[in-house]
Amino acid sequence: MDFVNVNIKNDIIMEVMVKYTNYKSQEFKSLRNKDLNSTIEIFNKFPWQEELDKIKRVKNAISPMIKLVNERGEYMEINGFNNNDILFFNATVKYKKYIWRVIRGIKYNKSEIVELITNFFNTKTSQVIETIKSNRNITTSVFIDFLSYNLFRDRDKIVDINKNLLRNYEYSFKISRLLLNYLPSFLFILILVGFSVFIGWNLLILIIFGLIALPGTVLAINHSICSINKKLYFQKNNDTFVIECKNNKFVHDKCEIRKIEKYFVSEPNFSPWSAFVFWRLTMKDGSALNISNLLINEREFGQQFGTTPLNKGKFFPFMSVVH
Repeated sequence: MDFVNVNIKNDIIMEVMVKYTNYKSQEFKSLRNKDLNSTIEIFNKFPWQEELDKIKRVKNAISPMIKLVNERGEYMEINGFNNNDILFFNATVKYKKYIWRVIRGIKYNKSEIVELITNFFNTKTSQVIETIKSNRNITTSVFIDFLSYNLFRDRDKIVDINKNLLRNYEYSFKISRLLLNYLPSFLFILILVGFSVFIGWNLLILIIFGLIALPGTVLAINHSICSINKKLYFQKNNDTFVIECKNNKFVHDKCEIRKIEKYFVSEPNFSPWSAFVFWRLTMKDGSALNISNLLINEREFGQQFGTTPLNKGKFFPFMSVVH
């Protein structure tokens, strides 16, 4: 990358963080507080193209990024991307205007980014916002910003991970997940047992057990059978994933997934068995894969597959036994 130089002041410092493509969405490496000279040098020397080449054929990858945070908690995130093999940057600024708001400037070249960095150091954030608004930009509603950046505050996780490290993720059946999902049904069984101690078992109690407590028990057994001998393996920046089932390994490609459906309890969603969820991955060749949330939770599933499933609400999300 050609270096870009500007006339700069050198008396303000900000925390500078970087994100490489093998990092997770909230992970950053802190380079500590830097002045403007050092920050522009970091931007110029950052391996933008090297990092982008790693994810050239990867679906739902993490973009390389530099983040600047000032003493007021405002920040500027700069992420790089290629468009027709030309390197461009987007600049996202979080600023305080009664509540935290966010604006994203679109498709800057490196000299324009250096100018934005310089202004972020040397001028009021409001002036940087006006500069971004004068070009292509994206904003969201006050309501969305309130939820995303005020009610649910973003949390950075500081890590020190080598940018060339191959990161592997393994998921397997956890008895703790089963117990947590089954707990409401189990508590209801205890309540029924308590009633039976005083009034004895009768037809009404058996009917209540059958309608309310039994479905959770059946789903616990069903999801356990479909998950207990299964493991999932993923690798960062790799679109293939592996399902191991009874010591047999099946390699799949995320790009070959035609659709993902999420099966969950829709009505009544307060039922004791509503914690049991599974996803059906339908491949382009017509085959299907079922994955229970006893194997991987919903947040991690979204991170690994990077897509929003089609919701398929069911009264009883029973899994068929496919690998």
